[in-house]
Amino acid sequence: MRQWCTYFLLFTKRLFQKPIYLFVLLLLPCFSYFYSQSTINQDDSLNVALYIEGEDELAKSIVADLLVLDSQVNFYEVTDYETLTQDVITRKAECAYIFPDDLSELLDEQKKKDIITVLHAPSSILMPISNEIVFSSLFRHYAKNILLDYALNYEAFDSYDVQEMTEELQSSYEHYMTEEVPYEFKFTTLGKETSLEQSSESLIISPIRGIFAVLMFLTALFSVVDWFKDQKKQIFLAVSYAKKPFVSMLSILVPTLFCGIFGQISLLLSHTYTDFLHETVYFLTYLIFVVGFCYFIKSFFRNGFYFSGIIPVFTMGSLIFAPVFFDFGSLFPIFKLLEHLFLPAYFLNSFFVSGYYALGMFLGGGIFLLLGIRLERLRQL
Repeated sequence: MRQWCTYFLLFTKRLFQKPIYLFVLLLLPCFSYFYSQSTINQDDSLNVALYIEGEDELAKSIVADLLVLDSQVNFYEVTDYETLTQDVITRKAECAYIFPDDLSELLDEQKKKDIITVLHAPSSILMPISNEIVFSSLFRHYAKNILLDYALNYEAFDSYDVQEMTEELQSSYEHYMTEEVPYEFKFTTLGKETSLEQSSESLIISPIRGIFAVLMFLTALFSVVDWFKDQKKQIFLAVSYAKKPFVSMLSILVPTLFCGIFGQISLLLSHTYTDFLHETVYFLTYLIFVVGFCYFIKSFFRNGFYFSGIIPVFTMGSLIFAPVFFDFGSLFPIFKLLEHLFLPAYFLNSFFVSGYYALGMFLGGGIFLLLGIRLERLRQL
């Protein structure tokens, strides 16, 4: 045990002699603190403009419904087309919807495409969210017409009085559309029960946890590069055959561990820390996963130069496909598949999706470590 403590202290001492590493470790908590201060009371809602070309009653009802909607999408009405286009161009509005003056007639004619015009910037990625909200409001108001038309033209209702049936259907429809629903969805996040209707999560994910996850992964990858340098200098030459794989693991583990500790401090400073139990369990399983993966893949490279070539790929892939800044997988299914190729996604999904990802990280990390030990043994033969 004393010898292992000595190894740990030697790796730690060497680590804190690297100014760049220390700078990054201290930068993350500072960035987290100032980021959290800058986002206090910041409005992170999605602004969407609405414009009615004429006096269509259905369009007015839809717009009135959207204007009072309580959600992260902030709808507002404009009175002229020039203001509408200017708001989209200047990105005051993420997108804009133009309701035609014959909206009701087009729907009565069963026209399904190109009814409502949507203006948006080419770089807009949140438009599909507002599309769903606008469509749901449209359906909620027009579905009554579909219901009445179906009932009046269906043979099974021929024996009913038209006036009485119409009034009853309208009354029932309004009742079920305006009365409180007979059940309520609730979800539990890390031991805190919260009503879904009381939740006001941002459409944009706080990047602190994601940056922390990517930085841990990046630290482990660069630790492998240092391991290749140590191998070239024959630093591990005096280490026995039995202990060599575990010393190699330790050389990757120590930098990643300290990065993770400072990452946990960053979460505390940014007010995104949840609770000690879950944070610690997910952090340790991710640590095992990252160290195990990097220890395993190093066996497929001859030297640190070739290994360095994959670091930009893993870094950019993690930032793009993993839900670091934005969960693209919620909009594009292909992103949800590709994110599983990058380790930070598993850590983030442990919080955002399911705790079973933590179990997967633990099992995956263990398998990677065992395979890495086996491959290193084979290289030593």
